[in-house]
Amino acid sequence: MEAIVSAPSLLFVLTFAFVCYVLGATLVEGLVNYRSWRHVGPKEFKTYHRALGPRVIAIVVAPFVISVALTVLLLWFRPRAIPLWSIWLSLGADGLALIVSAAFQVPIQLEFDRSGLSLPRLDRLIMMEWFRMLRTVSTSLVCLDDATTHGKLSVTKLTAAVGAFMELGDLDCFYECVGFWSIGCNRT
Repeated sequence: MEAIVSAPSLLFVLTFAFVCYVLGATLVEGLVNYRSWRHVGPKEFKTYHRALGPRVIAIVVAPFVISVALTVLLLWFRPRAIPLWSIWLSLGADGLALIVSAAFQVPIQLEFDRSGLSLPRLDRLIMMEWFRMLRTVSTSLVCLDDATTHGKLSVTKLTAAVGAFMELGDLDCFYECVGFWSIGCNRT
């Protein structure tokens, strides 16, 4: 029997894929990129930072915004077994990340563009990054818990499904991985 995956299940897996992507991008940004700025010369830093900004928006910020939008959609279109409180918990973590970004990180980044590198400012940016990482890690864990506890999907199948989905070329594998997922699957 061939399984037909429901739209809510696809939405959940897509959301989880974006959340995982943002987790990786955030970890690289906070643990690799920011910490390497100490090694950029003072004369080159402003040029480097200004060139980096649009790339960060495309690689980190845009996927974060998409992940938040997808999470909002889960309020109305989630698989039946996914509890509503977990979606609200994820959105609360998203809100924390937005507040930290708007109140601390964006002003620091703008100051870097105006004045160049300041090590105390960089240390503050790195410290504040932990709050955004907390958002991404907690949202990833909530999604993983939802899929494995409430959705009765094995971590191996979820990982394979997300991998297939992110490659965008192997939808057969994606359907095979989530097709037997009991929370959103209609069998014909």
